[in-house]
Parts: sequence; structure tokens; C-alpha cells
Amino acid sequence: MSELPDWVPSGVDVSVPNAARIHDYALGGHHHFAIDREHWRLAETAVPDARLITYAQRGFLGRAVRWLAGRGVRQFLDIGSGLPTLGNVHEVARDADPAARVVYVDNDPVTVVQSRALLEHEPRARAVEGDLRRPEDILYHPEVLELLDFSEPVAVLMLDVLRFVAGPDRPGEIVRRFGEACVSGSYLVVSHTVLRLPGESAAGRTAGEITAMLDDLAIVDPGVVPATDWHPDPLIDETSQPGALVAVARKS
Repeated sequence: MSELPDWVPSGVDVSVPNAARIHDYALGGHHHFAIDREHWRLAETAVPDARLITYAQRGFLGRAVRWLAGRGVRQFLDIGSGLPTLGNVHEVARDADPAARVVYVDNDPVTVVQSRALLEHEPRARAVEGDLRRPEDILYHPEVLELLDFSEPVAVLMLDVLRFVAGPDRPGEIVRRFGEACVSGSYLVVSHTVLRLPGESAAGRTAGEITAMLDDLAIVDPGVVPATDWHPDPLIDETSQPGALVAVARKS
């Protein structure tokens, strides 16, 4: 490709599929290439409801951020964020309070570089590289600490990322560590799907297993439910998607 869009930093190989760009395409965004679209088509062949599940999770994310903002949360740590494009956290949060601050975290350096380019003119949002399996590296990252104040409530978002943390990596302990780092009044937001893109390895978990991972926190109503069933928008008619389970939990 001789010319690239201005949101693609130099040095990014667009001939290789990228999970964040694939996700952006699935949501109807504009930050993807032919190789990403082809990879998604393979995923839909394997999981026909893949797009519906993806939309259900994105809808839940927007509702959850608005719900949290309505309870005074103004800081968000989005782990495994992908690209901050369609329906992104910082824009939803900013609708509630222009001073809301968001840090996006992803373990893919290509995604982080592209995210930084997209956030170039956003002083209260930034992207950093970090791996969910190493909580301390995220919690003590200089850019995270520069933007977020952990002496005030923070919402930690883990959307469709815990499925990549296998049992030996102790996902429950990882969740617990993030909870311990936050003050009372903070929240943890999780979603978990059974969607597998070709070539991925991911863990499927039940509602009971998700509940167990949140056992040090108070899961708010309506509990661990399909994404479409969490405070649904009465103006939107959605078919329930049991392939995407979600929960919001509060630290007392």
C-alpha cells in the first residue's frame, strides 16, 4: 500500500492482521485494512453470532460507563482496550464530565502506537503498553499515575480480556490485585465471551466462575448476566446474547 491514512504511524505493518483493527471492523469502525476484514470473515464463519456478540459487549460498555459516571466516577482504566475508536470510553465519560480521565492499556505495541496517534489531541486520555497478567506494571506505570489518582475512585474495565488469562496465570488473583489497589467506591467492570478468532486460544468461563473472580467485591444488580441484559436501553430491541457475560462490581 503506497499511501496510508494519517492515523497509521510509520513502521506499522498493515499486511499483518491486528486484533484491535479486526475488532474495530466488527463494530463498523474505519480503522482497519483488507487483511483485518478477511480475518474477521473467518471468525464469523466459525462463530456466526460473532458480530452480535461484539456489538452486545460494546453496548454494555457504553451503558456501564454512563452508569458509573452517574455515580460520580471520573477516572477509568481500560485494560485490553484495543483501539479507542467507535463508542470509546473517553468520549462517553466526557459527556458526563469534560474533566473525566481515561487511560487505555493494551499489550500489543502496534495497537498502543496507533492509539496514541488517535489520542494525540486528547489531553485527558492516553494509551500505554501493559499486560493484564502483570498488574504492578500497569498500576505503577508512570503515565498511569500521572493521569489517574488512586486516592479517588477508579473504574477498572476488563472487557473481553480475562478469557485470555488461563488458569495457571490465576485470573482471580489478578482481579483481586486491581481491586486492592483501588479505594472504596471504585468499580471493576468485566465482560467474558466464548468468541474465538481463528488462531486464538481462549478460556470459556461460566457465570459462577466469573462470580468467583469477583468474590472480594460487591456485584451490583442485576448480577452476572448476558451483556444485553445489563441495564438495557428500553428504546433498543436486542436479542439476548448468552455468549457474552458481564458484571459490574463495587469495592465497599
